Amino acid sequence: MQHPGDCDAACFDDTVPRAQAYLAAGADCVYPIALRDGPMLQALVNAIDAPVNVTAGSGVPELAELARLGIARVSTATRLATVALAAVDRAATELLSSGRFDCLASGFGYPDAQRLFDSE
Repeated sequence: MQHPGDCDAACFDDTVPRAQAYLAAGADCVYPIALRDGPMLQALVNAIDAPVNVTAGSGVPELAELARLGIARVSTATRLATVALAAVDRAATELLSSGRFDCLASGFGYPDAQRLFDSE
């Protein structure tokens, strides 16, 4: 799901009372989907007494900065799947336009895929 735009000052003004309402209703954390700005994230962390989680993506501060801001959790949500689907789309487009299978070459092979599922 795409969320239109980033949270601006007007959006943020609604974020704190909304977060407080969720917490009053029993939520144990808040997840401001459109909030990406470091200073606004810091302000939210300071404004509420609960963990703040963010979604990873372009424009979001680096992990170290998020940790410094007090962000409790960073979720990739659908981002890894959409990155993989973009690779599928590029390969399929190339395959259809060229008729060649060179686009299927990858530095990530079957043993690498198997390694992802090793339990050791």
